[in-house]
Amino acid sequence: MKSRFCFSLLTILIGITSCSQSDIDVSKRPSDFKMDFWLNDTTKFNELDNSLIYTLKYDHVYNYLDSNYSFEIKENTKNLPDYYVSYDICVKSEIATIQAIFITDPEISIYGLSLKSNSFVIKRPLTKMGFEYLNQYSGWYPSYSKEQYLFTFIRINNGQFPKVTLFR
Repeated sequence: MKSRFCFSLLTILIGITSCSQSDIDVSKRPSDFKMDFWLNDTTKFNELDNSLIYTLKYDHVYNYLDSNYSFEIKENTKNLPDYYVSYDICVKSEIATIQAIFITDPEISIYGLSLKSNSFVIKRPLTKMGFEYLNQYSGWYPSYSKEQYLFTFIRINNGQFPKVTLFR
């Protein structure tokens, strides 16, 4: 499951990096992202589908599965499917705010990029969009930042990028 989580993060990061414009506002949902939520979206917690809550990760932060996917039930236990989009949702005063998006589904595209994109094409588009490569994360976990957004690619043993994660 960790590798799927990392793969999803990669997808989002790759998607964002494919744009060649530096004036892209990452806080706004990309036109080709067709999932339920984007970073910073808010909703009332009681309006969320409780059946899509995967787990309470830590105090007030839930992992929530996008409604386009279904959990796999094995031995009366909810498991994330192989491919999915999920969110970290922080709940305060009954308001749920999207803090992170995790993508493992290679069919999901953001700014024309997906998990099918080659990892070598990441840096150039991101820097054109105004992202800064963070040297302290070089090596196994390439990271880029822009304003309050952090994008990290997490590799698995075979050198592939299994997941993309976006944080605000």
